[in-house]
Amino acid sequence: MPRCRKQRSQAQAAHLDRARELRWLRLDSNKKNNIISFYNALSQAGVQTRRAAHSHAIKDLEVKLSKANCNFDLARKALTQRNSCIRRQNAELASKKALLAARSAEAMEMKSTLQALERSASAAVEDLYDAHLRVQRLHVLL
Repeated sequence: MPRCRKQRSQAQAAHLDRARELRWLRLDSNKKNNIISFYNALSQAGVQTRRAAHSHAIKDLEVKLSKANCNFDLARKALTQRNSCIRRQNAELASKKALLAARSAEAMEMKSTLQALERSASAAVEDLYDAHLRVQRLHVLL
């Protein structure tokens, strides 16, 4: 008997193969044909089962793809709506910005006009003060 485990298992497998061969040779041809047809039927059923499984898997994938396409279309529609909303808001902001720029220009113009009026009023006050001083000097002289 072989000593290592691997050699023992190989020897046992060879012995089982020889025993199986001898049993097969002892069977009559009718039983052999029955066994062969049984294995052929099993093999054919396995092929049909695999085909059915593949067909089922393909149908599942088609359903998942259809759902994914539907979800993609919904997401695309939502993004389109969001983009149009953002464009509308951008247009509104642009018009408000233009209005604000126009008002700012008006305010700057008013500020410069007000500064000019301030300078003019200040000059008028100085002239008035000078005239008042002259009038006081004239009173003193008279």
